[in-house]
Amino acid sequence: MASASENRTMWGTYHWDLAGDEWSSGWATTQLLWHRGLLPRIAAFLPARSILEIAPGFGRCTQYLLPQCQQYRGVDVTAKCVQYCKERFDEVEHAEFVENDGTSLDAIASGSIDFAFSWDSLVHCDSEVLKGYLSQLADKLAKGGIGVFHHSNLLSVEPSLRASTKGWRGKMSAALFREYCQMHGLCCIAQEIIPWSSGELLTDCISTFVRADDPRATECVISENVSFLQEMAQSRAIHALYDPFQRFVRALEQQPSARDTLLDKIAGRRVIGWGAGEFFEQVASHLPFELDYLVDKSQAGSKKRCAERELEVHSPDKLLNEKAEDVFVFVFSERFYREIFNALDNSGKAVIADYLYLSVPQWQALITPK
Repeated sequence: MASASENRTMWGTYHWDLAGDEWSSGWATTQLLWHRGLLPRIAAFLPARSILEIAPGFGRCTQYLLPQCQQYRGVDVTAKCVQYCKERFDEVEHAEFVENDGTSLDAIASGSIDFAFSWDSLVHCDSEVLKGYLSQLADKLAKGGIGVFHHSNLLSVEPSLRASTKGWRGKMSAALFREYCQMHGLCCIAQEIIPWSSGELLTDCISTFVRADDPRATECVISENVSFLQEMAQSRAIHALYDPFQRFVRALEQQPSARDTLLDKIAGRRVIGWGAGEFFEQVASHLPFELDYLVDKSQAGSKKRCAERELEVHSPDKLLNEKAEDVFVFVFSERFYREIFNALDNSGKAVIADYLYLSVPQWQALITPK
């Protein structure tokens, strides 16, 4: 169970329709997973000159790690994941993605890593995989380097209860992690033991480690955080209150006049979407009209996500060839809305995206073609 080869098979045949964002649903979105779940735990270690991410998958956390470093290395056992990340982040010059055998870090230079990280991937691995990685990291970490790994704690769960756990957890424990660190020139300095999707069972662990010669190499501080699932629940509740997607869908479903106003605005025009990321994925199936095509700065990953919807994804430059009176542009981005809005405003294109920030009655005041 959960060997390197089994993980290669599992994730090599997985559909990856949502590029891994489906596993962020506990926090509501990947953005909230990062900002509410991960960043508060690792902010003290960022930015870092050089980052190693083990098992990045389709880049769910990678997208947030890349701006935090000058050099990034992603190592994954699955060729499908490596290729996807190469395409998704092909414009990031300081990023490199390497396929390995499930434990090897031969592609990483000695003393080159300031921050080693893995999230929601090594939890699927048995102890031999963790031992294999840890046996090399004392050599790979730079002086002052640090690592944070999310891994399984299944072996600490009562044997009679293990069969009831969810999430395909590997045969590993927090105690074994500390032992492996000590065996291989590392020191585990903190462990947060948490439940995941199996109620109160503490199936997971987040371990922080340094080299044994690091001044921070002291006795491990261990915390059982039984409130971890409540953190997730709170994130979902806050998101539901402020989420533009929820607001948009409620408006269309509960206010027929809002739907009519929207359709009147776009009547006779071709509708183009800007942004093919997480927000678009949420909204797409609820739109009361068809999109002509999408534009997105990051086209590699976007093209794959939109292929099943039979939507073409182009560079934003394509909009320069459109006549303002012929098109309406929907902006499917909350994070970069203002930046995109300004670009469209300066180009004279019609924009209908204010549902991201405005209530439905204000749609009557949306920007119109110049």
